[in-house]
Amino acid sequence: MNCPFCGAEMEQGALQSLYRIHWMEKPAFTGLSLNFKLSDTLGRTDRPGQAPYLSAFRCPSCRKIITDY
Repeated sequence: MNCPFCGAEMEQGALQSLYRIHWMEKPAFTGLSLNFKLSDTLGRTDRPGQAPYLSAFRCPSCRKIITDY
């Protein structure tokens, strides 16, 4: 896949976290006071015990990431 921003070849991979991946309107401070009830949970797992991930492409040239969720 070519980057839609700069045209360079993109690398296929995944964004992964040991915790759930959330979409927030703005970044939250870390700690126990995070209100994830106001966010959308993104990511998936293929088997029990696997950390959530999103399949993605990244452009090392312009540092953009494209993902579907």
